[in-house]
Amino acid sequence: MTKHYIITNRPVRVKNGREQIDESNQAATTYNLRFGTAEIVKGRDGKPKAKVELIPDVPVHNNKFAELNYENVETEKNLPGSAQWFKSLYDDMSAGKKNNDTLFFIHGFNCGYQCLIENLIDLDKIFVKNRSNPIARIVAFSWPSNNMITEYRKDQADAGYAGIALARGYYKLIKFFSEFVQDEHCENNIHVLCHSMGNQVFERMVKEILNSRIPAAPIFKQVVLAAADIDNDALEPGKALYHITDFCDRVHIYFHKSDDALKISDKTKNKTNRLGLTGPTRPLELRMNVNVVEASEIKDSQGTKEKLFNHWYYKNSETVAHDIRQVFSGIHTEHIKGREYLQHKNIFRLTGKAR
Repeated sequence: MTKHYIITNRPVRVKNGREQIDESNQAATTYNLRFGTAEIVKGRDGKPKAKVELIPDVPVHNNKFAELNYENVETEKNLPGSAQWFKSLYDDMSAGKKNNDTLFFIHGFNCGYQCLIENLIDLDKIFVKNRSNPIARIVAFSWPSNNMITEYRKDQADAGYAGIALARGYYKLIKFFSEFVQDEHCENNIHVLCHSMGNQVFERMVKEILNSRIPAAPIFKQVVLAAADIDNDALEPGKALYHITDFCDRVHIYFHKSDDALKISDKTKNKTNRLGLTGPTRPLELRMNVNVVEASEIKDSQGTKEKLFNHWYYKNSETVAHDIRQVFSGIHTEHIKGREYLQHKNIFRLTGKAR
């Protein structure tokens, strides 16, 4: 049984006296974050499923941050909601074990609650159960995607609201570090993996933080932007993600020239070229520690849907997953096996020769 963590800005319903996340495909968007745990267990059919438990919390009113008090923190029960959640995660990361990092995952468009749970189970198999990298747990952010391919514009608006809510979570994390952790760091890392429209969520979070008085701090180690459904000039000066390395040590952008999901987005819904389809517009002018990886030549993706769309390769291609595991392991960019560097483009191309 594996313990993971959940963050959501979906509404919360009370059923039989128990709080539950609204799992519907038409769930409303809220600015309030709720926190919980998710344990992957074996279902009656023998297949893995997630048992999700929400932690009671004090709701946020009038769009103001909830004030947290980290006095009397000898036990988690002395802390309300999100503070209790941060303390539990900190304790897990401070257990003194090797390979004890955390991966924060933001899902993309057309991915409802059950889709998020399926992604969580897949990521557990690819990263947590595969001990060739330091990931020991997943923190999955469930924002209210409508799980309908015809609801692109609605999902896009909800992704923006989710980014604003996630900026609140960033504030809570900074407050936890400054008031509770202080100099007692656990020596383990938090990494980020954004997929598809999840990159819009992350982009909006960064924009909200930069526009506020919340200090930007490099609390993340590695950030991976996979099949990013954002503008391909998103990392240029004047754009929010130009400052992405203020929040982390290193960034990897993965793109695929045959990502048909993003081609559909580009032609029918979003009239701007997408970062996950073309890569950045000026790769030779990227800031230090921002790396671009092309996955167009990889042919080992599994599943009919993936072979048709080339969009979920971060989990459906073992070659790409192996490359990402090396990124999370902190291997120097130029020493990661299975890629070649194209100096005239300042990009890496996956070759699949590492395995």
